[in-house]
Amino acid sequence: MSQIHARVFCSKEKAGEAIFYSYNKHINGFAETLEEEEANLIRGQYPLQTTRSWAFLHVEGDDGSVSNSSIWTTAKYGSDSIIANIDSGPLLAPFEQCDIVCFFFISLIPDASGVWPESASFKDDGFGDIPTRWKGECQKDATDGVTCNKKLIGAKSFYHGFEAANNVTLNVTSPRDHHGHGTHTLSTAAGNFVPDVEVLGNAKGTAKGGSPHARVAAYKVCWNQCDEPNAPPTASCRGQCNGADLLAAFDAAIQDGVDVISVSLGGGAGSMDYFSDSSAIGAFHAVAKGITVACSAGNSGPFLLGIVNNAAPWVITVAASTIDRDFKQTITSTNNQKIQGRSFTLKSLDSGKKYTLIRAVDAIAANASKDDATLCEPHSIDAAKVEGKIVLCQRGPPPSLLDNFPVLPGAAGTIVIDNEKRDDNFLMTAFMDQVHLLISEKDGQALQSSIRDSKYRGTLDFLSSLASTSS
Repeated sequence: MSQIHARVFCSKEKAGEAIFYSYNKHINGFAETLEEEEANLIRGQYPLQTTRSWAFLHVEGDDGSVSNSSIWTTAKYGSDSIIANIDSGPLLAPFEQCDIVCFFFISLIPDASGVWPESASFKDDGFGDIPTRWKGECQKDATDGVTCNKKLIGAKSFYHGFEAANNVTLNVTSPRDHHGHGTHTLSTAAGNFVPDVEVLGNAKGTAKGGSPHARVAAYKVCWNQCDEPNAPPTASCRGQCNGADLLAAFDAAIQDGVDVISVSLGGGAGSMDYFSDSSAIGAFHAVAKGITVACSAGNSGPFLLGIVNNAAPWVITVAASTIDRDFKQTITSTNNQKIQGRSFTLKSLDSGKKYTLIRAVDAIAANASKDDATLCEPHSIDAAKVEGKIVLCQRGPPPSLLDNFPVLPGAAGTIVIDNEKRDDNFLMTAFMDQVHLLISEKDGQALQSSIRDSKYRGTLDFLSSLASTSS
């Protein structure tokens, strides 16, 4: 902070004169008198410490080596600490309240919380006895239950609040994770070392969580309104995380003797009403017992204000993250135009075969709008017109928050032109059935010009894509 003051006041001496209190014993802060212009200058300073948390914490080197001074070495990789995971799914909807049973809804992939015990991240090879302070249990008597071990030492489900709020009786109440989100978040926090991991042949390495030798316990609080655990998230079958169930999970985790509670759920715009926020209430009681609580900030943004979830001052609010690695593919047109873009797909085009590129708007379906066709919105493209072709789509403007590559029936693949007004990352979903490529707006304009050239008669042939590479 002293460096920021020095930049604003142009000298350390003037900066020191402005401050009349410096709180540095038990409180971290200061009080000072500022002109409005000076206050605005300080307000505009955002000193980012790092975008690489593990390196910043000296967890491991760039080559994966762990030094004697590493926090992992000092903490023995989290050995014998117990981390609880209270989890939901990733797609968020607004917070709601009720008078009789206070709860909030989170729209998500149904039944996405819990844990998949068979994951290699939860193997207990080399683990000793479970700490004697652990008072929890592994819920085995439910249908499709969870088998625990010396790594995954607990799994419970909480659903009575959901049933009361929806006047239903769940057929499946297992703490098992049916869609992966609970397993993902728990392994991120404390997954064991899993060597030789790759994603579609890319990014080979060792997967591990922040505390790989910690014990873990899963507390499932999110459910769906349908009988089938794998039911799709339709309007009639949506996932919910009930506040009463969430508080029950906090209460159980505190009693079970955990050291850390990781809460991977949120609810639309952040709530500052801590007296009715179940997550804030549960976290307050946990922190009062000396338990560290880390909560997700949510996946919304960056176009909306007030979107941070779980901002109570007694919790550690963790932002969503991404990687700085691109998975690239290059395509070559018959006029020798080479274009490189981002792609992440299970499919590749046939080697040596030529594919015709067609603008989405030139394959518009009956009764579809031109705008929808340009964006390749569902049901806006005539499947017969794109059969075996690559379709050129436009990415929409903000503020839509989540995107996927369009999947077009009959098409060989899609090329999506990015929208440079959007300062965010495209959600690169891997699909089984089609090849996809995201290209820059500049390259997209060049492609559009080539297609408009009369000698190409509205289409452009492409050779098969090269193998993807990561960088």
